[in-house]
Amino acid sequence: MPNSARIDGTDGRIEIAPSFFEAGRFTVFDNDGRVIDQYESDEHGLRGMQHQAHELERVVSDGWGADAPLTPADTIAVASTMDEIRRLVGVTYPGESASS
Repeated sequence: MPNSARIDGTDGRIEIAPSFFEAGRFTVFDNDGRVIDQYESDEHGLRGMQHQAHELERVVSDGWGADAPLTPADTIAVASTMDEIRRLVGVTYPGESASS
């Protein structure tokens, strides 16, 4: 499935493609659809959710203490909130029932 993203503004738009998870490539367009600028970066040779992975590595190495930016309890609370939002709007994933 496509993982691109588009940000619309008053003077144009930014398209992040092919994957907003990587966000290493984006194009800026004016309101007429003309390309104003393009940016591509692979300076670290990393892809995907590398920043989250590096932070997880740091937090776990430090003992996953109370000073973690997001504690395990916070993570569970966020996941529960997201599950409730999905339930309210009727989104289900394969293998789930609508009442899960």
